[in-house]
Amino acid sequence: MANSNGDHGAKDFIQGLAHVNILVPPGTLEQAHAFYGGTLGLRSREVPKLQAGTLACKAPAHIKS
Repeated sequence: MANSNGDHGAKDFIQGLAHVNILVPPGTLEQAHAFYGGTLGLRSREVPKLQAGTLACKAPAHIKS
């Protein structure tokens, strides 16, 4: 749906997320889990074997609009 200027806003453009990879500084994984899991409602999944040791966690996005 276009706004009064005829432009489409981000809420009309973005329908959802398939997944997100989140990199966090060393020692902050618990804080990241609390924020992304508790506040945003994302769920962690096991890191793929090829990425093990390079990413803290892979969290598929399950955000309801």
